[in-house]
Amino acid sequence: MGTRPNPDSRAAARPPVRRRKAAEERRAEIAAATLAILAEEGLHAWTTAALARRVGVSEACLFRHYAGKEDILADAVGRAADELRRRIEAYRPPGDAWQGARGLVLTLLEFVEQTGGAPLVVLSGHAAPVSRGLQGKAVQVQDLLHARMTGLFLRAQGGRRSRARAARLANLALAVTQSAGMRWMISGRTLPLRATAMDMFDELKRCLSDERGAARVAPPAPQESSR
Repeated sequence: MGTRPNPDSRAAARPPVRRRKAAEERRAEIAAATLAILAEEGLHAWTTAALARRVGVSEACLFRHYAGKEDILADAVGRAADELRRRIEAYRPPGDAWQGARGLVLTLLEFVEQTGGAPLVVLSGHAAPVSRGLQGKAVQVQDLLHARMTGLFLRAQGGRRSRARAARLANLALAVTQSAGMRWMISGRTLPLRATAMDMFDELKRCLSDERGAARVAPPAPQESSR
């Protein structure tokens, strides 16, 4: 008398069914992989073959979701720019203006870490030559970030300095962000990104504080003789 096979054993023997991803989910995956390659290796290394390997699909699959290679790049950088804009607009600084500027840098660095460097791709304009529309979007995000940072530094100076001075400080803060981010990527993402950037940012504040203190104690300039 034969034994009836165990239903559980038949189920275990069947290969797992691969879930077919929805179109938007796959596009988001392709866009994220594109940004990762751009951040890690640069535009020259971004090929459809490399992208397909990163995603784990065939090259033909890529073009079921996009009309061409440029469309993939435009979508990837556009998504990163839109998310960066959303985070900048959503950022609410604390009462202290210096802490506000510091917090905005940390908000940007958090996005850098989460995406493997996507904001640096946007802010550097690395992929902007692909299309004028993409270049315009990158410039808009850069301008928004710079304007927010300038406003925070204007508050931090207590209104004693000019907007031009605050804009230059904003440039320095963004340079700190980009420099720390590039060093982080070159180190294979082993460098403590936020700690490195905050050390640089705090040094900037100390230098400005020393400068203001020196200005307060500086002796008056000698008067020229009227003879």
